[in-house]
Amino acid sequence: MIFIISNVFFLDYTIYSQNKLTSTKESTIPVSNFFIEKQTIQKTQGQVKILETKVGNIEKNLSITPSTNSYINRQSQQANGVREFYIPFGSGNAQSTDWTDIPGLQTSIDSTLYPRIQKVTFEVGGHTPNGNQIVYIRLFNMTGAHPVWNSDITWNGGGSQYIISNPIVLDSGNTMYKVQMKTQVGSQSFVDQAKIHIVLY
Repeated sequence: MIFIISNVFFLDYTIYSQNKLTSTKESTIPVSNFFIEKQTIQKTQGQVKILETKVGNIEKNLSITPSTNSYINRQSQQANGVREFYIPFGSGNAQSTDWTDIPGLQTSIDSTLYPRIQKVTFEVGGHTPNGNQIVYIRLFNMTGAHPVWNSDITWNGGGSQYIISNPIVLDSGNTMYKVQMKTQVGSQSFVDQAKIHIVLY
């Protein structure tokens, strides 16, 4: 009888001890844009085992339950990934004294593919062989049928030039853009490279 009572007492004490050693810890620890919202741990004989980690997203106010903590690292690396994009137009030339399209220099840009845009600029490298005129270059929105405001670039004289426009705004959605040029006296001038530079937050 005494043996049975002793065994029952031992079993009750063991179960009570195990239940007492399992605890839930809630904290808010920033990890890039994520924080540990809730963590369930188990302490057994001096060892700590993480049973579940619940992660929240600060920006989107979402909660997820990853299978391993490596999920947080992968998401942090993606959040800190590429933040700059260059969209090239190519090269070409023109010599008209009025605004004219530079053949072949056009591209389609879907602004919805670049969320959280911080700044967009139009960048051009070019030259005028005889260096005797002012050259004007701009972007033209073919879809909306209007020049892209603040995209105007000007250079004067010979030698290679590289000019960056003031910040511009891309129209929403899928839009076709082309590069236009006009020259002061009608001498041939060259665009060696033209591109749109997009910087994200």
